Amino acid sequence: MEITPEREYLIAMEFFDGGEEIGDVEIDGGVIDEGLQMIRRMWDVGLAHRDAGALRAAIRAAGFDAPDAATWAKLVDGLLVGGFGGSPRYSNAAYQRSESDLWLAIIGMMPALVLNRIRRGRFLDVLVTHAPPRGIHDRPDQAHQGFRALRWFLRVFRPRYHLHGHTHIYDQRTVTTTRYHDTTVINAYGAREVDLDARP
Repeated sequence: MEITPEREYLIAMEFFDGGEEIGDVEIDGGVIDEGLQMIRRMWDVGLAHRDAGALRAAIRAAGFDAPDAATWAKLVDGLLVGGFGGSPRYSNAAYQRSESDLWLAIIGMMPALVLNRIRRGRFLDVLVTHAPPRGIHDRPDQAHQGFRALRWFLRVFRPRYHLHGHTHIYDQRTVTTTRYHDTTVINAYGAREVDLDARP
């Protein structure tokens, strides 16, 4: 089921009679809030999981690497902060992920993000990753390309900030701060101080 014109999707197990495509109907904040309230009601009666434990187990049972401790989302001093470890896979070294690995990690984080939206009115304030999104602060060589999945994540979950490293800065003229949709993407390689005000 397509949920935005940018081709963001929700997996549906069956379709409704008379259903229409998202581009043919008007979707506003009220419709989104109704959907989130429906998910909350399912959680309250035990029809959906509150955490990703069962999802990780199912992913492992299917023979894939499941999201691990390098994937997290939590409340830190009033800020909703989440992160993904790892760089794009370019050798057999530890802490490298394929694009598919990152998609699975994002899926594993989604229950926590939806719960954030229900409880606090937003999915995430700050995303912290080792690698950048594809096409933002990355480089063309395989070792320093960013993840396409991160661009999707930023469009859908719209954190205020995305802090990443991995791409080393050797020239002070290098662009290290970029606006992408509602997110300020910052290459924090080395060290960066960023003033993040907590939201109520």
